[in-house]
Amino acid sequence: MNDAMMLQELQKITQKLEQIDVKTDRIEERTGRIEEKADKTAADVRKICLEIENEIRPNIMRVAEGHLDLVRHLEEAQHPVREIEVLSVKMRYLESEMRLLKSRI
Repeated sequence: MNDAMMLQELQKITQKLEQIDVKTDRIEERTGRIEEKADKTAADVRKICLEIENEIRPNIMRVAEGHLDLVRHLEEAQHPVREIEVLSVKMRYLESEMRLLKSRI
């Protein structure tokens, strides 16, 4: 091989290495952007977890406790209604007994 051919081959290899360097730089840029996005996503996930733990979960507990209180109050409010129903049945019974006694007199 003469010097001119070796020089051409060396230039081809140099060009290919430069192309590889450019591609490597692009890959490094993309990798850097991916790492930034991954870091941002991880920070967002941590923020969401903290929000769930510190805000949403306690609020759900408050709503659940309020619901239980409402159910208790409803049961307490229905208690007199049940008593009235029982008294109404007793009253009808007594009225029928009274009619029966009146009819005997």
